[in-house]
Amino acid sequence: MNSAHGLIATFEEAQAAELDAARNTQLAYTRDLKDFAASLKARKIDILAVQQADIEDYLIDLDANGMSSSTRARRLSAIRQFYRFAFEEGWRADNPAIQIKGPGRDKRLPKTLTEDEVDRLLSAAETTGRQADRVRNTCLMEVLYATGMRVTELVSLPVAAARGDPRMLLIRGKGGKERMVPLSMPARAALAAWLKLRDAGEEVAALVMLDTPLPVRPDIERGDKIRIKLQDIAAKGPKYAVEWAQSRIAWEIEKRRGREDTADQGQQFHNLAIQDAFLESVGAYQVKPWDGTLALFRPPLVAKWTVGDRLISHERVYLYDDNDWTKFVPHIEVFEVPGDHDSMVLEPNVRVLAARIRRYLERTGEQPLTPTYQQAAE
Repeated sequence: MNSAHGLIATFEEAQAAELDAARNTQLAYTRDLKDFAASLKARKIDILAVQQADIEDYLIDLDANGMSSSTRARRLSAIRQFYRFAFEEGWRADNPAIQIKGPGRDKRLPKTLTEDEVDRLLSAAETTGRQADRVRNTCLMEVLYATGMRVTELVSLPVAAARGDPRMLLIRGKGGKERMVPLSMPARAALAAWLKLRDAGEEVAALVMLDTPLPVRPDIERGDKIRIKLQDIAAKGPKYAVEWAQSRIAWEIEKRRGREDTADQGQQFHNLAIQDAFLESVGAYQVKPWDGTLALFRPPLVAKWTVGDRLISHERVYLYDDNDWTKFVPHIEVFEVPGDHDSMVLEPNVRVLAARIRRYLERTGEQPLTPTYQQAAE
C-alpha cells in the first residue's frame, strides 16, 4: 500500500481537479492531514486501518493541546473528506469519520474598522516606505477598501483585469465562482498610478550580485600596513628578512633586464589589463544609495591578516561581510555559498548557488526590508 503522504497527495490532486478547490483550501487540507498522519505514525497506526476511536482520540489530543474549536472543526472536515475519498476509491470499505460530531464553531460578530481607523490605514500606505512601495500599497489598500474582496483574490487578480480604467472588476473567488465588484474613484486613481509606475519599469523586485565588490575599494591604511608587516615578522622571524632580501634581489635583476614585472607577466597581462581598465572606468562614476532590496551571494571570507576587527586578504584589501555595500544599500541580504570567487560559479558549487538564488527570488517581496546577514542552509 502507498505511504500516507502519497495517499494524501493523491487526495489533494483529486480535490484540485474535481472540486476546483481554492489553492489555500488545498494547502490547509494537506497540512491538517499531514499532522493527522504524523499522529497516527507516532501511535503506529496505518492511515487506512484507522477506526472511529482513533480519530476521536486525535481530536481529544488537539483539545488538550489548546487548539481552538475552529481549528479542530477544520481538521475533522479534512479527515472526513479524505476518508470519503478513500471509500469512493475503494481504498477501504467504510468511512470511519462519518459519524463523528465535530466541535461547534464559536459564533462571533465580524470585526470592523472605524472610519478614523480606515483613514489612518490609507494615510500610512501613502506615506510609508519607498515611492514604489507607497504607490503599490496605496493601490492595494484603496482597491480592498472599495471592493471588499479577499486579500487572496486581490493578489491573484491578473494585471490585464485592471487596464483600461475599469469601473468594475471581475473577481474569481472561492470555488471558482465569479462576481463583479465596483471601483471607487480613489481606487481607480490609485490603480492607474500603480500601473503607470509598473509599466515604466520603476518597480524593481530585487537585485542579485555574485561576490561583487565596490567599484573602488578603500586603500589599506598606513597604520594597518605597518601592523601587517609586524605580524609577518613575528610569524616568520629571521626567515622574513631572508625572503625579503631574495625578493628584492629578484626584482632588481628583472628591472635591469628592462622588465619590471615577474616572469609570469605574460600569463597574467590580459586579465590584469582588463581589471585595471574596469577599475579606471568605474572610478569615474559616483555610487549612489539605493533603497531597494539587494542580495549578495559570496564565498566564505578568507583573511590572511586580522588587524583589530578588520580582515585583510592576501591581495591586501579589506574584507567585509557585505563587501562594503550596506552604506549604499541598507536593505541588503548576504548569503554565503561554497567555493571561492571563481569556483562559486563552476560545478558542483554552481548547483548550490542556483538553488539558493531560486529560493531567494521565490520569496522576494514577502519579507520585511531589514538588513540581515544569513548563511543559507543547504
